[in-house]
Amino acid sequence: MLNGFVIVVKRLADIGERAAIRQIHSILTKGKKDQDIGDDCATIDMGTTYLLVTTDMMFRRTHIPKQMTPYQIGWFLVAMNLSDIAAKGGTPLGVVCSYGLPKHTKETFLTALTKGADACAVRFGTTIVGGDTKETDEITLCGTAFGTVKKSEYMARTGAHPGDVVAVTGALGKAGAGYYALKRNKQEKNLSKSLFEPHARVMEGRLLAQQKSVTSSMDLS
Repeated sequence: MLNGFVIVVKRLADIGERAAIRQIHSILTKGKKDQDIGDDCATIDMGTTYLLVTTDMMFRRTHIPKQMTPYQIGWFLVAMNLSDIAAKGGTPLGVVCSYGLPKHTKETFLTALTKGADACAVRFGTTIVGGDTKETDEITLCGTAFGTVKKSEYMARTGAHPGDVVAVTGALGKAGAGYYALKRNKQEKNLSKSLFEPHARVMEGRLLAQQKSVTSSMDLS
């Protein structure tokens, strides 16, 4: 209380992620178009093309089920970033991965984690080009992917119109089914693979972008 007024301090749990993003956006200096806020990737104008940039984080406590192998963790870290590039119709240029690992982490975990990340990058036509390592109290991982797309082929989240056909690539719901199966301690190999080793739709994204008929696109990973 200050001079008879009650000061209400909201927490992030009260306002939610979307409101937090809007607040961050309101603070940032506006040096470019705002269409990227809330989209899968940020875009940097490179003349006739956009440089695509996206980043995602993972934490042991909130994002990594105990059934997930270190290899699968690495794969997932890269796949969720490449999926963002794919959703914009982009061609991946490279990925950087940062590892925050507790000091008691086994060397075998680090090896398998990196092999999974590398395998995913190579599978979808790119490589791991760098990163960072730090000691942390909890496993904390961050991936950042870069890509390019011609401006004429860029697919934003906005732009859909009434009457447009809504379509998906892949089998919608398999990852969700895998999640619920794990929650019920049921072992289903195919569902677990869909959840832990997602397929980044890079090829599909490029083919759709080249058609120049997609009004909007987003990632579902």
